[in-house]
Amino acid sequence: MVATASILASQPARASDDYPSQPIRVLLGYTPGGAADAVARSITPKLSELLGQPVVVEYKAGAGGAIAADNILRAAPDGYTLHLIDSGTMAILPNVRKVKYEPLKSFALIGMAAQGGLALAVSPSIPANTVPELLKLLKAKPDYYNYATSGVGGGGHVAAELLKMETGTKMDHIAYRGGGPAMADLVGGQIGIGMSTLAPAIPQIMAGPTCGMMLADLGADVIKVEKLPYGDDSRVYTGNSTEALPAPFVMLNRNKRGMAIDLKAPAGQDIIKRMVSQSDVLLENYRKGAMDRLGLGWDALSELNKRLVYCSISGYGRTGPYAEKGGFELIAQGFSGIMSVTGEKGGAPLKSGNSVADINSGVLAVIGVLSALLHRANSGRGQFIETSLIDASLQQMYWFAAMYFQTGKSLSASGSGHPLAAPYQAFKTRDSWLVLGGANQANWERIADLLGHPEWKTDPKFATNAERKNNEDELAGLISEQLSAHTTDEWLARFDAANIPAGPVNTIEQALNHPQTRARNMVIEVDHPIAGKGHALSLPIKFSETPATIRRPAPLLGENTREILREYDFSDGEITDLLSQGVVAEPRPTAS
Repeated sequence: MVATASILASQPARASDDYPSQPIRVLLGYTPGGAADAVARSITPKLSELLGQPVVVEYKAGAGGAIAADNILRAAPDGYTLHLIDSGTMAILPNVRKVKYEPLKSFALIGMAAQGGLALAVSPSIPANTVPELLKLLKAKPDYYNYATSGVGGGGHVAAELLKMETGTKMDHIAYRGGGPAMADLVGGQIGIGMSTLAPAIPQIMAGPTCGMMLADLGADVIKVEKLPYGDDSRVYTGNSTEALPAPFVMLNRNKRGMAIDLKAPAGQDIIKRMVSQSDVLLENYRKGAMDRLGLGWDALSELNKRLVYCSISGYGRTGPYAEKGGFELIAQGFSGIMSVTGEKGGAPLKSGNSVADINSGVLAVIGVLSALLHRANSGRGQFIETSLIDASLQQMYWFAAMYFQTGKSLSASGSGHPLAAPYQAFKTRDSWLVLGGANQANWERIADLLGHPEWKTDPKFATNAERKNNEDELAGLISEQLSAHTTDEWLARFDAANIPAGPVNTIEQALNHPQTRARNMVIEVDHPIAGKGHALSLPIKFSETPATIRRPAPLLGENTREILREYDFSDGEITDLLSQGVVAEPRPTAS
């Protein structure tokens, strides 16, 4: 759907010598950096030259231009305020119900400026993946759906009203003050249809896919671009399992659409460039220089899309003597010092059981992407952001780094204990293990009383935290002797009653099936066409208005290649050629 931007004056234009001395305003109902802003900035020099007056652009963002219009309508005609508006709005508004103004009557048209497009989006709950499917649904249920736009009178409002006319439906219009809240409710399922852009992702294994998964869970349309011929390396990370598709891949790549592209082929690179020119974000986690060698680095792609947010995750980052090296989780934990403080006192260095660097770098990338998008909303400019496995690992070392900066000494492994407090570690009970947190003086004194040794509170070896750390092994032995008399459940009941922080040391099975875990909806059901029905961890952030949703399973290799290429205006003939040349791939048909 195409709308032409037009310039409207708050009263008929006059000769330049009749204008007041203050600058002429071009009032823009959108945020800086968008298409309308580009149009406004391109015409202001010419307007200034023609009218012999300074011309400035002012922003009244929100509601698809309606806020700017309302500002003009409420003000007395001043002869120097211009308004940039979709002429689709101007031409169609007389046919649209409940619109508060009619530009043809309220403004004087003084010029046409440019063209732009509108996107049609549907809630994840609506079973429609194409416009024909949506039209069919609307005609079948004319009174069932509602639709949202960024405000009354904007181009989206006009387009949606035209859609209503086409389908004969009676959809209710929900007008928001800006497109962001509208899209949030669309993703959350509060509304059905909206008048957003795609985020191509070219990461693999864990760090990048973690970022992509979280963004997808939050509602982004994430396209996972996999290499040919085998796709993401984690597709074969089955461990001891014999399943055809490993559960880690299924979990980390849910909610994403999938493409398979030979990025070494010039035609494959051209596909990415076309996609990026219309996208918000590109995410990749290759070694430094890999994307540049493909012609897909920041310098090249930012020229195609000035609003692009380009996020890179690498092993060592883009600067420093190790910038050219590749990195993995194990290497990052060793480099950052994590392994030196993990394990028992005096023992060999140990890797943390979970993937600290991979997961945390993915989370940091999410923060970076969202921050960059917020900056872009205010400035109109995209930017390059990066993090690394090393950065993400070092960030986990706050306590240890602080103590080194203070004392010049490196702390070493202390088992399950805390580097700065005692008692704060795991203890053996009669039947299993528990963890006990005496991290402050009040908790310590309650522990001493509950264990039947109030004299520990005044013992010089244990009276202060500093002395407890100095005599940590002796104190741990005394506490372990007491705890061995009863079961973990018995002790936890006593600690809870005394308001002492304590908890079980669960197995993975116990943690995932615990009532508290389930009450937090941290375990969700998923269904995959190959892996079948199962469970996964959900997004660990809860929203009152826009909860995360699981809208689709992890893609098969190249599952959505054809669909996405069509969205970017590749013809069926071009797609057939790309498939035959091996530039792209899609799943092979299965025998019936």
